[in-house]
Amino acid sequence: AASFSREVSAAYAGSVADEFVLKGGNVLLGPDVEVMRAPLTGRSFETISGEDPYLGSQLVAQYVREIQKRGIIATVKHWLDNNQEIYRQTMDVEVADRTQHEVYMAPFKAAFEAGAGAVMCSYNRVYKDHACQNKKLLKQFLREDLGFEGYVVSDWGATHDATASANNGLDIEMPAGGTFLKLEELVNVNKTIKEETIDEMATHVLTSMYVTGLFDNAFQ
Repeated sequence: AASFSREVSAAYAGSVADEFVLKGGNVLLGPDVEVMRAPLTGRSFETISGEDPYLGSQLVAQYVREIQKRGIIATVKHWLDNNQEIYRQTMDVEVADRTQHEVYMAPFKAAFEAGAGAVMCSYNRVYKDHACQNKKLLKQFLREDLGFEGYVVSDWGATHDATASANNGLDIEMPAGGTFLKLEELVNVNKTIKEETIDEMATHVLTSMYVTGLFDNAFQ
């Protein structure tokens, strides 16, 4: 962010992508595009937005294009409003819809328009509900308002209820949560998740893999 340079953002992303290719990686858990509102936030060194959504929008577009043209899925994070350190994993955030769209969601929008294949949901609550099972965040804001077609992956240990997460838009659960270990039971026994929902989750993942070329360019 401190460079204020699209060219530097692209060059940095290209270097990261080259290392990933050499290591055989195909999914980057980044970039972090959160707009910083508290200077002591623990991830402030990582975000490419700094405190300016316009800056973040300009830099992330170049970053994502460089990453994905090398066959690596970019995972923008953390969705959403996870931008202060104190109580970062548990706090509840209330933000007006206009502020969400014009400030906090703006860099994500630019990333999706550049083709980002994945987004990581955050630890905190937003509008009283955990981000990784939050229908307003994952269905309305992400899919309806921004038109995102890729997949949603949780942060480590950010899941709490498999049924709520699956039904409200989470596609992949990362380790430490463990709630998706019961997906088969919830679909076939409890009937709290429909098979169509599982199909939709898989479709989101496969779509990003196909678009990024992972099926065409296997690691050699």
